[in-house]
Amino acid sequence: MSRSVGRTRPEDKTRSDETRLTVLLTRSEDDCAAWAEQLERRGIASVSLPCIAAEPIDTPELRRELEAAVCAADWIAFTSRRGVEAFARLLETGSSAALPRNRAKRHGADRQAAPRIAAVWGATAEAAKRVLGRVDLAGEAGTAESLARALVARLRAPADVGAEDERSDARPPRVLLAVAANARDALERELRQAGAECRRVEVYRTVPAKPSAPKAPLASLGVDAVLLASPSAVRGFANRVEIDGSAALVTIGPTTSAAVRALGLDVAGEAREPTLDALLDAVLEATPRSCAREGSPGPDRPSAKASNTDPVHRANPRGDDGQTTLSVNDQTETPHA
Repeated sequence: MSRSVGRTRPEDKTRSDETRLTVLLTRSEDDCAAWAEQLERRGIASVSLPCIAAEPIDTPELRRELEAAVCAADWIAFTSRRGVEAFARLLETGSSAALPRNRAKRHGADRQAAPRIAAVWGATAEAAKRVLGRVDLAGEAGTAESLARALVARLRAPADVGAEDERSDARPPRVLLAVAANARDALERELRQAGAECRRVEVYRTVPAKPSAPKAPLASLGVDAVLLASPSAVRGFANRVEIDGSAALVTIGPTTSAAVRALGLDVAGEAREPTLDALLDAVLEATPRSCAREGSPGPDRPSAKASNTDPVHRANPRGDDGQTTLSVNDQTETPHA
């Protein structure tokens, strides 16, 4: 069962809810709803408290800048599902075939070539395939760093568009980064160090929830753990909740953990990778008493990871504000912001 803060009363909580592990979801409203559905499939109750919101950036100047950047790019890199969606919305295109094409000369012949698509693994790659029609490269770990390593290796490969024998002018490969306004610079930093020309275009922004007065006491929410999937969510959570130590704070990755500690709070658990499955495993490790709860996974029960036959067993690892991830998922973790 999923509840939303402010929409239910304590007496609305059923007896079965009281025996189940219950977690607080702190992503955007739509992402909270998606995770709540997946958690219910795993027998885990949830309470939704949206702590972030994604805002589009859309101006005539940005649209012109983006189209020009696409025309000049050999690769377009995405670190979040929302980045893919915002990019497509700005260009008003539904597939990579409709992208503006660059004018690269390959193998001595003039021909137009659409830029290739790179994305962090997980929900971001899935969104790129769905919205743009394809993904040419995906990072293995769901982070900006893993995507940077994979893209650097690909650009250095002789057969790639970035190779000298495929560019008559032997220029450096050009990579367009379509990211959140508060995204980290990890990807572009590593690509620049490898000799690539990077152009960063900010296509949306993630903002934390505004301060509430009064704040809701964490103990009043009746949860065992709080799931934090981005630094922005951490800030929004602190703006909305009086944190009293009544629930374990579990994060999707190191950047989000750093944001928690910056507030003087303890991190009870950190996901090994930016996915909902890994986040739930961290919750179970951080709240051992949940293992004894009826219907909750424990040492003798299956882990939080769903089977490969579950069509939605992977959540958006956007985590982390569009650098990751978790997609899921703001994301994921390529903790943005």
